[in-house]
Amino acid sequence: MSDERKQPTVIILKIGGSSLTVKSQLETLNESILNWFTSTVSTAVATRYHQYVIIHGAGSFGHFHAKKYHLRSIDDVLLEQRKQQQQQQTPSETAPVDDNTRLLAEGISLTRRSVQKLHSHLLTSLSSAAPATVPAIGISPASHTRESLQNHVTDCRRAGLTPVIHGDVYLNPVGILGGDRIAAWLATGEEEVTRRRWRVVFLTDVEGVFTADPKLDEGAELLRSIEVGEEEEEDGGCSC
Repeated sequence: MSDERKQPTVIILKIGGSSLTVKSQLETLNESILNWFTSTVSTAVATRYHQYVIIHGAGSFGHFHAKKYHLRSIDDVLLEQRKQQQQQQTPSETAPVDDNTRLLAEGISLTRRSVQKLHSHLLTSLSSAAPATVPAIGISPASHTRESLQNHVTDCRRAGLTPVIHGDVYLNPVGILGGDRIAAWLATGEEEVTRRRWRVVFLTDVEGVFTADPKLDEGAELLRSIEVGEEEEEDGGCSC
């Protein structure tokens, strides 16, 4: 058997914040789902068949502040930048600190502090999970580039640790760096060329990926397959 085949599969578990929290109530945990999730991860880690990377959303820890301060997703920010480039608009000079800048900074601070509370709850639960304690290590992606995050996660896995990453407020450009994009960053890293060694599992509060939110739209249809184009793959998005 080749060395490549001996290498374990890396499984990215991405759990939505709407599953871990009561999204309609500020900073409220969904205790039953949190306990189920950490117990499931504990059982999986105990088998030692695979390596795991955990990514979680913010839910009611972060979304309230992000909405109040109008923090946009990094995908929307990058799309706007591309449109400006296509229109050959020159980026504006760095603006002086004004009331809008102060409000944005306040929103960034409050959003990050809130999501890190959820992050701490999850790490604590993993550290006391049964049947086996999960050797979890928390990672905040805002302090990383895509490449440095990939490298850091690889270093953690090689040390026998289970990286736990949260959705975050990214600073260059300023925007919400969601867990789906983080998962795409990691699963398409240069270090992991052999795609079959990676699996990404999405855990949400609905039964799959739909054309619209099935809780709000009765006409929402379940997508049986998703095709990723070259441009979407590079950006961490998809064409559904």
